Amino acid sequence: MTFKKKLDIEGNITPNEAPHVSKTDKEATKEMIRKSAEEESRLVKGRFRNIENPGSEATIIMRKYPGIPDFKMKMMDGQTYEIPLYVARHLQGVDITAKKLDGRLNTCSTIVHGWKTSKSGFPTARDPSDLDQYDRGMTVPIMHKRRYSFESLEFENAM
Repeated sequence: MTFKKKLDIEGNITPNEAPHVSKTDKEATKEMIRKSAEEESRLVKGRFRNIENPGSEATIIMRKYPGIPDFKMKMMDGQTYEIPLYVARHLQGVDITAKKLDGRLNTCSTIVHGWKTSKSGFPTARDPSDLDQYDRGMTVPIMHKRRYSFESLEFENAM
């Protein structure tokens, strides 16, 4: 008595079409960078402002995307320039790829420090050595002070 087992081999055959394969994180990131580089490489027209030293020039050097040449230009306060969008955003302290920070990176700014004591108020002794460690406190960052700005002229004649 022999039993023949019927094999279901149709379920074990690889289908002719490849199943949909989702992009890996690396591929998705490369695609996002490519799209951002394409969008931010377009030229925008605007006025450069040197807030730190009004009336003087500043050399702006920046590199952001692979495959796009470095940006280097001497810019005079109050003059109009056509620059790539990513440079204009850098001068404004914005980076659209920094989604978790809502795009605010505070580039082109300096940190202003202030004096904080563990008590309320500021130290009153004229000589810091007269204060004990508890009264001396420490310096802490208070705010970001802008160094440069770029005012868009794209919509200047809109009205």
